[in-house]
Amino acid sequence: MKRLFVGLLLSGFFLFSCSKSPNNPVDRSDPGSANITVEVGKVGVLGKIRNIELSKLYISLTAPGEIPIYDTINLSGNGQQTISKTYSDLASLLKTWTLLAESRDVDGVVIHSGSTQFIVPARNTISVALNLDAKYSMLKANFFPIRDSVTRCELLVDGSKVDDSSFAKQALLGDTVRLSNNYLTTGISQRVKLDVYGIMWGFDTLLYTGDTAITPLPGINASYTITLRWVGPGPLPGGASMTVVLGAIGTVVINGIIPIDSLITIDARQLTTNFYIPNITGYLSKDTIRTFHLAPGNYAICTPGSNISFQITSTGTVAYDPTSEGILSGSGTKNLIVHGSTITVDARELTSIFYIRDIMGYMSKDTIRTLHLLPGNYAVCTPGSGISFQIATNGTVAYDPASEGILSGNGTNSLVVHGSTITVDARQLASPEFLIRDITWFLSKDSIRTFNLLPGNYHLTSSTVSFDFAIIIPGIVQIADSLFAKVGGNGTNQITILPQSPLTVTDIDGNVYSTVIIGTQVWMEENLRVTKYNDGSLISLDTSTTTWNNATTPKYCFYNNTTDSVSIKKYGALYNWYVVDPSNPKKIAPTGWHVPSDAEWDTLKNYLIAKGYNWDGTIIGNKIAKSLAANTDWYTDINAGYIGCDLTKNNSSGFSTLPSGSRYGVGMFYGQSHLCNWWSATECAAFNAYGRGLYDFDIYLAEGPSNKSSGLSVRLLRD
Repeated sequence: MKRLFVGLLLSGFFLFSCSKSPNNPVDRSDPGSANITVEVGKVGVLGKIRNIELSKLYISLTAPGEIPIYDTINLSGNGQQTISKTYSDLASLLKTWTLLAESRDVDGVVIHSGSTQFIVPARNTISVALNLDAKYSMLKANFFPIRDSVTRCELLVDGSKVDDSSFAKQALLGDTVRLSNNYLTTGISQRVKLDVYGIMWGFDTLLYTGDTAITPLPGINASYTITLRWVGPGPLPGGASMTVVLGAIGTVVINGIIPIDSLITIDARQLTTNFYIPNITGYLSKDTIRTFHLAPGNYAICTPGSNISFQITSTGTVAYDPTSEGILSGSGTKNLIVHGSTITVDARELTSIFYIRDIMGYMSKDTIRTLHLLPGNYAVCTPGSGISFQIATNGTVAYDPASEGILSGNGTNSLVVHGSTITVDARQLASPEFLIRDITWFLSKDSIRTFNLLPGNYHLTSSTVSFDFAIIIPGIVQIADSLFAKVGGNGTNQITILPQSPLTVTDIDGNVYSTVIIGTQVWMEENLRVTKYNDGSLISLDTSTTTWNNATTPKYCFYNNTTDSVSIKKYGALYNWYVVDPSNPKKIAPTGWHVPSDAEWDTLKNYLIAKGYNWDGTIIGNKIAKSLAANTDWYTDINAGYIGCDLTKNNSSGFSTLPSGSRYGVGMFYGQSHLCNWWSATECAAFNAYGRGLYDFDIYLAEGPSNKSSGLSVRLLRD
């Protein structure tokens, strides 16, 4: 038997050293032996995600005045195991020996521990048995069956959450959720609580709960059944319940061997920020040389998002990877100096102040900054924005290639932060000045402004316009669809504030029309009823069936030739296509407006479909008629999806179509209360042009050619 004097046994911990303490000499003429048998109790298997796996058995033999004996034996699995070993040359002379044994799992957690004493007979062998019981049980909870609204399960022991699981609503409907805790103390009563949460009316809500007191016994299987009680709002849906089974088996105790340590100094005064040593310290000020008692092993110096490894060797000196030399120094000594990598950050091109996330607070952009950073992940940030970079293990700057141009200096010790060059043209803004929140002060709108901004979220505001926008890599503007009618430049590097959409628009006759923004377009919310071109000249009013019949000159009328001003305002006028023909030198649209092309009608249709305006909420197929039709005046119907079926569900788009009716090319009127047809500015044949329409007996926005002599309504679109 090889003897190793490796330390002292104090209060159940193993403390290792590399030297031998002096002892009083003893008479060893009559030594004896001990057959040591250690029975390691069952830990158990519960089919957990990860079971306890035994790794080592540590044995200590000590007697007064004798050199202690320490031994380490490999273990595996977690079932009951018996370890036998003979230790010779043990002093007798009525000396009392103390046997202490501890097992640990692969995580270094003590699983079993125990001790006994014995006296070795001279020139003889004694058998010594030590049975070790586990100190902890593995706990497993099965929640089943998962109900409709359940999205989260929690397992708590004595009020502390030990495990949880979150999932999408209905993702595990009828299934079982398993939670577990490896280390549940045996031999004492503990209260196990199970909480089940779910979504009720859009809020995360406790729905079911239940608890019980259990006292796990070492290596003993036990099971408990709890019927969880409903504590959610209102009565229990469908009278359902959830049953939870707890299973407990096996033993573990949290303890540890504390080896003899080394006195090490760490000097991190050159770092830019404070640091910590994981599992050893919290954050420490970098401004003081620190002294630590560290055992041989692996360690790391860390700052937020970064770290660098070092070791304490068996001789108690510092060691680290040779590639870290320069970032660290002090290898082979007891003094570790943390220099960090010397990096310069030049952010002078940015528009605003900046900071290094979790490292430095806000700094003026006007000075090149020198930082001492550890290898890891960092970000240069301005209010609401930021871009990532790294310090490589060789101490140089690195970043995503997609960031090139916004940043430069890859592979060097100098990071240059250019930002994305974005221009803002606010000259058409109604108010005199604007600002970008947290980035600029108020600026005059009278010139195009250039900004250098990092990827992120921004907010431009003035007394008349306020909107959010984003800068995304590779440095382009992203604007919400709902802003396209107000702000241009999406997908470019220039923001243009468009002329502000008036709430109304007025034609040459003085008629005032409401407008509506749909996606990227601004539409009149009413049918046109103008009687003149925008130069003031009259459009020919034709009330005769004879002269209207297949006319090829511009004409208009009102439905059934009405002169009722209320009806005219409500439904608008009917025009043949020659009035809106793009080749007609006279125009009916006010300045800044035009008759939409067939493609522009498609833009409206496609937007509404893609945004879920179909009557059934889908985004496939043209089923948008109800979203375009007004809530009144339509002939009623009982067929789902038809305009006339439940008028209260119409007009989600705000287009507000009323059933104005139309006029055939041969002169007859038809369809008021049932339909509305509009012209496009797109010709499709010698005598036909494209139009669009809504019908009370259909679910879609109709499209197709109409005879140019027909009398249809007109909606105008802003340029």
